[in-house]
Amino acid sequence: SGNSDERCTPEVAPISEERVIDVAPPSYASRVGVREPLITGVRAIDGLLTCGVGQRMGIFASAGCGKTMLMHMLIEQTEADVFVIGLIGERGREVTEFVDMLRASHTKEKCELVFATADFP
Repeated sequence: SGNSDERCTPEVAPISEERVIDVAPPSYASRVGVREPLITGVRAIDGLLTCGVGQRMGIFASAGCGKTMLMHMLIEQTEADVFVIGLIGERGREVTEFVDMLRASHTKEKCELVFATADFP
Protein backbone atom coordinates (compact mmCIF):
# COMPACT_ATOMS: atom_id res chain seq x y z
CA SER A 1 0.00 0.00 0.00
CA GLY A 2 2.32 2.67 -1.28
CA ASN A 3 6.06 2.95 -1.18
CA SER A 4 8.10 4.76 1.44
CA ASP A 5 8.38 7.88 -0.74
CA GLU A 6 4.58 8.27 -0.70
CA ARG A 7 3.98 7.40 2.95
CA CYS A 8 7.06 8.88 4.67
CA THR A 9 7.35 12.34 3.23
CA PRO A 10 10.29 14.12 4.87
CA GLU A 11 9.55 17.41 6.56
CA VAL A 12 12.45 19.82 6.39
CA ALA A 13 12.47 22.83 8.68
CA PRO A 14 13.89 26.10 7.38
CA ILE A 15 17.51 26.74 8.33
CA SER A 16 17.54 29.38 11.06
CA GLU A 17 21.29 29.47 11.60
CA GLU A 18 24.35 27.79 10.18
CA ARG A 19 26.63 25.68 12.34
CA VAL A 20 29.89 23.89 11.76
CA ILE A 21 29.30 20.15 12.02
CA ASP A 22 32.90 18.94 12.01
CA VAL A 23 33.82 19.92 15.57
CA ALA A 24 35.47 18.10 18.43
CA PRO A 25 33.10 16.51 20.95
CA PRO A 26 32.86 18.00 24.44
CA SER A 27 35.44 16.67 26.85
CA TYR A 28 34.42 13.75 28.98
CA ALA A 29 35.08 15.75 32.16
CA SER A 30 32.59 18.47 31.13
CA ARG A 31 29.68 16.06 30.73
CA VAL A 32 27.14 15.67 33.51
CA GLY A 33 27.13 12.18 34.95
CA VAL A 34 24.13 9.90 34.91
CA ARG A 35 22.47 10.11 38.31
CA GLU A 36 19.13 8.39 37.83
CA PRO A 37 18.34 5.06 36.15
CA LEU A 38 15.91 5.07 33.25
CA ILE A 39 13.25 2.42 33.78
CA THR A 40 12.54 1.03 30.31
CA GLY A 41 10.08 -1.68 31.24
CA VAL A 42 12.27 -4.20 29.41
CA ARG A 43 13.57 -6.42 32.19
CA ALA A 44 16.68 -7.57 30.32
CA ILE A 45 17.76 -3.94 29.87
CA ASP A 46 16.73 -2.75 33.33
CA GLY A 47 18.44 -5.69 35.04
CA LEU A 48 21.59 -6.17 32.98
CA LEU A 49 22.15 -3.10 30.82
CA THR A 50 20.77 -0.30 32.95
CA CYS A 51 20.50 3.01 31.11
CA GLY A 52 20.37 6.46 32.68
CA VAL A 53 17.96 9.37 32.33
CA GLY A 54 19.26 11.63 29.57
CA GLN A 55 21.60 9.01 28.19
CA ARG A 56 21.78 8.29 24.46
CA MET A 57 21.26 4.71 23.34
CA GLY A 58 22.27 3.01 20.12
CA ILE A 59 20.70 -0.22 18.91
CA PHE A 60 22.94 -1.88 16.34
CA ALA A 61 22.38 -5.36 14.92
CA SER A 62 22.06 -7.19 11.65
CA ALA A 63 18.78 -7.58 9.78
CA GLY A 64 16.09 -9.69 11.42
CA CYS A 65 17.43 -9.47 14.98
CA GLY A 66 14.47 -7.57 16.43
CA LYS A 67 15.74 -3.97 16.55
CA THR A 68 12.36 -2.59 15.50
CA MET A 69 10.52 -4.69 18.09
CA LEU A 70 12.93 -3.54 20.82
CA MET A 71 12.50 0.11 19.83
CA HIS A 72 8.73 -0.36 19.86
CA MET A 73 8.91 -1.84 23.37
CA LEU A 74 11.12 1.01 24.60
CA ILE A 75 8.84 3.69 23.14
CA GLU A 76 5.68 2.10 24.55
CA GLN A 77 6.97 1.33 28.04
CA THR A 78 9.53 4.02 28.91
CA GLU A 79 8.47 7.24 30.62
CA ALA A 80 10.24 10.04 28.74
CA ASP A 81 9.51 13.58 27.60
CA VAL A 82 10.69 12.90 24.06
CA PHE A 83 11.99 10.04 21.93
CA VAL A 84 14.38 10.95 19.11
CA ILE A 85 14.71 7.98 16.78
CA GLY A 86 17.25 7.77 13.98
CA LEU A 87 16.81 5.06 11.37
CA ILE A 88 19.94 5.22 9.24
CA GLY A 89 20.54 2.78 6.40
CA GLU A 90 17.29 0.88 6.90
CA ARG A 91 15.27 -0.30 3.93
CA GLY A 92 12.40 1.97 2.89
CA ARG A 93 9.87 -0.76 3.65
CA GLU A 94 11.14 -1.06 7.22
CA VAL A 95 10.96 2.71 7.75
CA THR A 96 7.39 2.69 6.43
CA GLU A 97 6.45 -0.12 8.83
CA PHE A 98 8.06 1.78 11.72
CA VAL A 99 6.15 4.96 10.81
CA ASP A 100 2.90 2.97 10.72
CA MET A 101 3.72 1.57 14.18
CA LEU A 102 4.42 5.08 15.50
CA ARG A 103 1.17 6.43 14.09
CA ALA A 104 -0.75 3.77 16.04
CA SER A 105 1.19 4.43 19.26
CA HIS A 106 -0.16 6.44 22.17
CA THR A 107 3.30 8.03 22.43
CA LYS A 108 3.44 9.36 18.85
CA GLU A 109 3.24 12.99 20.00
CA LYS A 110 6.52 12.51 21.91
CA CYS A 111 8.41 10.95 18.99
CA GLU A 112 10.72 12.64 16.50
CA LEU A 113 11.92 10.41 13.67
CA VAL A 114 14.96 11.08 11.50
CA PHE A 115 15.68 8.64 8.70
CA ALA A 116 17.96 8.11 5.73
CA THR A 117 17.02 4.92 3.95
CA ALA A 118 19.50 2.72 2.16
CA ASP A 119 17.52 3.05 -1.07
CA PHE A 120 16.85 6.82 -0.86
CA PRO A 121 19.52 8.53 1.28
